[in-house]
Amino acid sequence: TVFLLHDIPATPTVGDGDVGAVDLEAESQTLTGAPGDSLAGAGDLGTIAVVGSTGGDDNDEGEYIVSSVAVDVDKSYVILNDPTFGTLAVPGATIRYTVIVTVTGTGTADNLVVTDGIPTDTIYVGGTLTLGGAPLTDLGDLDAGEHDAGAGANGEVSVDLGNVAGGSPAQTITFDAQIDPS
Repeated sequence: TVFLLHDIPATPTVGDGDVGAVDLEAESQTLTGAPGDSLAGAGDLGTIAVVGSTGGDDNDEGEYIVSSVAVDVDKSYVILNDPTFGTLAVPGATIRYTVIVTVTGTGTADNLVVTDGIPTDTIYVGGTLTLGGAPLTDLGDLDAGEHDAGAGANGEVSVDLGNVAGGSPAQTITFDAQIDPS
C-alpha cells in the first residue's frame, strides 16, 4: 500500500468540482529487468534478489475531485418579555438567541460543534436549548445539546451537529437567557 499526498493549488487556479490527476511511478531499489532475472547479493542480508512479475517497476494513475466546504454561522436575538410585559432590554427581561448554521460547497463539515458563550450580565434559562425546534437537554448526555455552567464567565451552550454535507438544510439552534435581575 502506498499513500500519496498531493497538494491542491489555491483557488482561483482550481475550483470546486475540478478533477486532479496523479501519476505514480515506482522502481525497485534492487534491480529492474525481465521477470525472473536474479542478482546475487542484491537482496536483504546479501541474499539473491529476483525480479518480480512487473519487472521491478510499475506505474499507476488516479484522480481526485476537489471539494470545498464553508460554514456560515449567523446569530440574532429578540427580547421576548421584560418584567413590565414589554420588550425592553431591562433587568429580568428574557432574550431568545437564534443561531443559524449553513454549510455550503460540495464537501462535508466533519464533527461540526457549535459553541456559544452566555452573554455577560445574563443567566442561561434552563431547558430552553433547541435544535430545529426540538428540545435538547442541558446535560452532556446522548442528545446533541449541552449547557456547561462552568465554562467561561457565564457558561456556554454547545450543540453537536455531527457531519454536515454542503447544501444540507440550515440548522437552527435557539436558547434563552435572562438579563441579570439584580
